[in-house]
Amino acid sequence: MLPETEMLLYMASRSQHTGQWIIPALQEGKIVISDRYYDSTIAYQGAARELDFNIIEKITGFATYNTEPDLTFLIDLPVELGLKRIKSRQLDRLEMETIDFHEKVREQYLKLARLYDYRFRLIDGDNLVDSIHQSILSQVNDVIMTHLT
Repeated sequence: MLPETEMLLYMASRSQHTGQWIIPALQEGKIVISDRYYDSTIAYQGAARELDFNIIEKITGFATYNTEPDLTFLIDLPVELGLKRIKSRQLDRLEMETIDFHEKVREQYLKLARLYDYRFRLIDGDNLVDSIHQSILSQVNDVIMTHLT
């Protein structure tokens, strides 16, 4: 699949999801939790597939109706360790990419975390699952409490 096609397919899916589910839920005052959003496109198709960041940015704004997350958790882990953890399962197309591809993705996510430090929370993925879970819950509760006051 061409990188441009891949990016446009992800953006089409994100547009549908944002318009059909995220925006209506936000309009109802609900809290929305998503496992991925447009930062993934910047990392995977922008950095790793080397597509133009300016084009991705324009399409992202259109596809997401300019809807931005308030909080983004980046659970960071060295690439080799992450790939070791998933080796026993059936890998998808992106998971089967080269180490270099995954390094580019990780580095871009870390750049995004530095650039948008007001919304990114970096979490050490080498911690125990319960510790990661508690850290996320605590930070989400802090954000909720801040918005309520």
